[in-house]
Amino acid sequence: MAGFSRATLYRLEAQGRFPSRIKIGAHATGYVLAEVEEWIEERIADRNADRRAQ
Repeated sequence: MAGFSRATLYRLEAQGRFPSRIKIGAHATGYVLAEVEEWIEERIADRNADRRAQ
């Protein structure tokens, strides 16, 4: 959904700029869909605010 590489997602997560992963299996992690959707909505709101400010 976000279109980033795994390394970029991990870096953004470490910086507190993307939702945290959750463990879903012995060797698997995932993200909470609602948290990722909220993150995307925040990016859209930021973009729209930037457009209005111009």
